[in-house]
Amino acid sequence: MPLSKNLFVALFFLLLCSSCKESFKEKGTHSTLISYRNRDTVLIDLVKFENSFFGNYKLSGPGNYSVIGDVEGKINADTLIGTIYYTPYGWKDKKRRAFVLLMKDGKYFQGKGSEMIYMGIPYFVPETVSFDSVVNVFSAVK
Repeated sequence: MPLSKNLFVALFFLLLCSSCKESFKEKGTHSTLISYRNRDTVLIDLVKFENSFFGNYKLSGPGNYSVIGDVEGKINADTLIGTIYYTPYGWKDKKRRAFVLLMKDGKYFQGKGSEMIYMGIPYFVPETVSFDSVVNVFSAVK
């Protein structure tokens, strides 16, 4: 009997969490970002809600090459700083990396820098974040 009660409680919280995420999608600002670089395409479905963001990330390349993951983080003025949790191509385990976007003139620029890990969460050292040699330039798709 206790096992079925614990299962019911777990399902209830799972349903509650998924419904909360849906309400954030309805109240937040939704945008789809796309970037083309050489033969690769990166697509991000992004939802911005107050001072945070979350979304889906997909990198596609030639020969059925694809990397799928989730992005999430905080918004500081015109900069989106967070992490990407994805499964690298050909791997079975997920990996978490630091992720940063700068919004300028209606476009999003992906930055890079020195990556550190604190308590299992990757982040960029603030002094090293650079948008000079841009990794990807995203355009919003409507």
